[in-house]
Amino acid sequence: MGLAGMVGMTGTVGKVCPLAERGLGRGAMKAQFGLSHSLCSTQSAGGFNGQPIGGWLVGLNGQHWGEDFRVCQGSHTIGSGYNSNICITHPGISVRHGEITVESGAVSIRDLGGRDGLFVNGQNVSSAQILDGDEIGIGSAHFTFRAATRMEPGYKPTLRPRPQSPLFRNETPKRICLGWLVGLYGAYTGQDFRLIAGDNHFGSAPGLELSMVDAKLAPRSGHFAVAPGDCVLIQGKGPNPSRRPLLDSDEVHIGSHSFFVKIL
Repeated sequence: MGLAGMVGMTGTVGKVCPLAERGLGRGAMKAQFGLSHSLCSTQSAGGFNGQPIGGWLVGLNGQHWGEDFRVCQGSHTIGSGYNSNICITHPGISVRHGEITVESGAVSIRDLGGRDGLFVNGQNVSSAQILDGDEIGIGSAHFTFRAATRMEPGYKPTLRPRPQSPLFRNETPKRICLGWLVGLYGAYTGQDFRLIAGDNHFGSAPGLELSMVDAKLAPRSGHFAVAPGDCVLIQGKGPNPSRRPLLDSDEVHIGSHSFFVKIL
């Protein structure tokens, strides 16, 4: 799909748009409020209403392809209305289409009367529990749900039958979400930072993909090189910086903070 070529692409992610606290995706905010992608990101030091991250809906098609919508503890409305917690501008989405709920680690979704229905792994449902990797159809918009669970090495979940389809269905040349850093303790406990295709620079300087408040961090401390199924932590200056390939759920230390990596 040509995504590996994106590793060398550059891009900027500016300060977090306050509307992102409501869980709006970048494309939705741009469409509804005229905001540029450089100002809008669902990653935030404040989290979604201050709650720990529970998972993400990642777009598989249409204008939300490759974008992630944060899902945290509690209930969140899904719809095309600007006041929805998860605002989706895909054609055919009702103003209040559905609702997703995270409670005590369990995640469920229910139909609120959306005109084109709600689907889990291709099956039309009125309500259902959803698991990591399930495909969610909200009308004609398709997403995969990824749970923000840190798995032990060697863990192999039992997957229920799912449609046989490629993960990403578009080839639009844009930087897409391919994973996240999730805080393990300290100031960023339970909060997420998006990892997008390409180089994700981290440090204490503002305007980086991963800007963190940390006196122990240099303005630019290193970067994560991210491609589909591949994430490498690169630190150090000069011709031979250290390179550490990362696997899903690996723990990484950045300055005073500790995170685990969730790879899509």
